[in-house]
Amino acid sequence: MGYRSEVALALDAKIVPALMTAFAKCEETQKLCTQHVDHLDTDYGGEGNWLMRWDHIKWYDSFAEIEMINNLIEALECDDLSEFGIKEVINTPDYCQLFRFVRLGEDSSDNEQRGYGFDNIYISRAISF
Repeated sequence: MGYRSEVALALDAKIVPALMTAFAKCEETQKLCTQHVDHLDTDYGGEGNWLMRWDHIKWYDSFAEIEMINNLIEALECDDLSEFGIKEVINTPDYCQLFRFVRLGEDSSDNEQRGYGFDNIYISRAISF
């Protein structure tokens, strides 16, 4: 049981090294992103970008692997990846353009979207009958 979400995370190839650092810091993060993922594309768009998608996952901040992903996202939003071994991403004034995080919770009003890259990843709700 527990509250479940559908989650997608896309990272530009320029910041994939930061994800690798997150893997080194937390083995559970590596497992989450490479083994316990419902869809993994390590060449998303044919450019070395990563796309990860999880269906029905407990996306709880109290889990170390989720906390590490959230820390990476927060670092991207602050344009500071020094914690993840990257001093500066060349030709990128705004790191928010390099990722997209979308979480769709069980409750219809529980949606989260972060980052402005990969605008083809978005929440779409529809009525079916």
